[in-house]
Amino acid sequence: MKSSFKFFIFFLVVSACSTSNVGDKKKLKECAKNYENDFGSIEELNRSLIVNGESSNYTQIKFQCTRSALYNLRTMYNLFGKWDKSIIPADKLRPYLMWEDVNLFSDGHSFNVITFGEENSRDDISTSFIILNNKNEDLLGNNQALKDKAIEFFSENLRNHQNESNEFYIEFLKEFAPKQWKKYKNLYN
Repeated sequence: MKSSFKFFIFFLVVSACSTSNVGDKKKLKECAKNYENDFGSIEELNRSLIVNGESSNYTQIKFQCTRSALYNLRTMYNLFGKWDKSIIPADKLRPYLMWEDVNLFSDGHSFNVITFGEENSRDDISTSFIILNNKNEDLLGNNQALKDKAIEFFSENLRNHQNESNEFYIEFLKEFAPKQWKKYKNLYN
């Protein structure tokens, strides 16, 4: 009886481990490679977020399997300077950076753009964006033309990502990781 019970417990433990490994293998298979200046896939998600004290659902465009979670943040910094606001969701470690009233496509139309990235593991890195109007209402959910144009814009900027300046990383570390900044600031001087 005891040996049957021990075998049953052993079987449950092995089954639980096997089940969790299946999910990990699937996850790793989706991002078998993190692309330098490119991405593996694009996902469209709904993201609940508090902007200016109001919680709303927004359409998030996510570039999956990137080498850095900061690609879109750096693109916006290089084109429009330092962000206007940072939003730190309660369930995330990294800030969401917001640029307000930017002429994203150089066509006279201004938007509020939120960029952020996630590094859930070494093999699960993504960079994302959300586009809002001046009332902070979602603009990507029901506007396929704008969505396509924004995806093209961020795709091209991600693929043409140049490492000519460290200004973004310096500002980012100073504000959001001051301990790391103190440790590594000699590398950036």
